Amino acid sequence: FNYASDNEAVVSTQSTGHKMKTKSCVLFSFLLGTALAITAQDVVSTWNDLRNDETHMEGLRSSLEEEEKSWEGSVGDHQENLFDLLQTHVFGPFFEDLESDDVWMDLLDNSTQPWTLRSEIREILEYFGKSENICGGNCKAESAYIFGCNCRNIFYKMESKQCQDFLCNVFNYASDNGAEMLMGIRSSKSLRELASHVITFLKPYAADVCTCKDDIFKGVRKCAERYDGMLVEEEYRDEFRSAMKDMYLEGLEKVGKLGLAGFCSNECNDDLYNVVLDLLEMLDNSMVNANGTEECAHFRHLSDAIYQFVDDIVSYQATSRDDWINNMFVKFADIP
Repeated sequence: FNYASDNEAVVSTQSTGHKMKTKSCVLFSFLLGTALAITAQDVVSTWNDLRNDETHMEGLRSSLEEEEKSWEGSVGDHQENLFDLLQTHVFGPFFEDLESDDVWMDLLDNSTQPWTLRSEIREILEYFGKSENICGGNCKAESAYIFGCNCRNIFYKMESKQCQDFLCNVFNYASDNGAEMLMGIRSSKSLRELASHVITFLKPYAADVCTCKDDIFKGVRKCAERYDGMLVEEEYRDEFRSAMKDMYLEGLEKVGKLGLAGFCSNECNDDLYNVVLDLLEMLDNSMVNANGTEECAHFRHLSDAIYQFVDDIVSYQATSRDDWINNMFVKFADIP
C-alpha cells in the first residue's frame, strides 16, 4: 500500500566528522505531510536519494560504528550493570541535550511568552479541528485528507455529541494543549517527569474514549473497512479495504471493548497512570547510584538476568517460529 505522508527533515553533513543530523517534527509530521499532500512515492524517492549519497551514508555508518565501539569499551571483559550503560549512552545524553535540541524551533514559537505552537502547525490543527468542510456534521471528500468522509460520517451518526466531535477534537486538544505539553517535555529531567506531561496531555482524549467506549472501536473498524481518505491512494483503496476486512477486526473490537470497560470504570485510569509513573520512577532510580535505596524501588538487580535472557534468546536454536516464541515467553517468565 502507498501512504501519503511525509516527515520534513533537514539533513546537514559536517565533512570533517561525517556526521548526519536530521531534524524532524516528530509529533506533527503526520499532519504536515498530509496537509502538504506529499505522496508516499515522494518519501521513497527522497530516502533513495539519501541512501545513494555515499557522503550521507558513510557519515551514518561512521556514527553507528563509533557508538558500537563505545558500548563495547564500556562493557569490556565484564558485564557492567545494564542500567549504567543506559544512563551513559542513552538517557543521560538524551536529557542533557533535550532542552537545547533544534527540534523545538520547528515546533514552538519562542517569540511569545509563554511559547506557543508555530503558526503553521496551529493552522493545520485548526483546519482539521474546526473546518466547516469536515467538522460539525458536514464533510466534503476533497477536504477530509486524513480520515476521509466515510469515517467522519460514521462518527457523526453516533448519539453523543462528544462522540460525534471525536475526530475533530483529536486536533482541537492538540491545538489547545500541545504547546504546554511540548514545553513540559523540553524541560524534563527524568522519564517520570516527561511521561507525566504526556499523560496530562492525553487525559482529554482518554475522557472522550471512555465516553464513547461502546461505539468507538466499532467506528474505528468501519473507518478502516470503508476508508476513503487520502493517506491511501485511490488506486489502492479497494485492496486496502479488503485487507482490513480480512484482519478480523471484529475480534480486536471485542478485546478493545473489554479493555475499556476496565480502564474506564471506578477511576481505574488514574490508578493506571500512577502505576506507569511509578514504574518509570523505578527506571529513573535504576540509572543513578542506588546505594542505600530500597531494592524494590529500582531494577538494577535485574541486570544480570536481562543479560542472560538476551543470551538465551539469541543462542536458542528454534525449530519453528512458534517454538522460538514459546521459548522467549518461558525465559521471560524466569526473570526474577
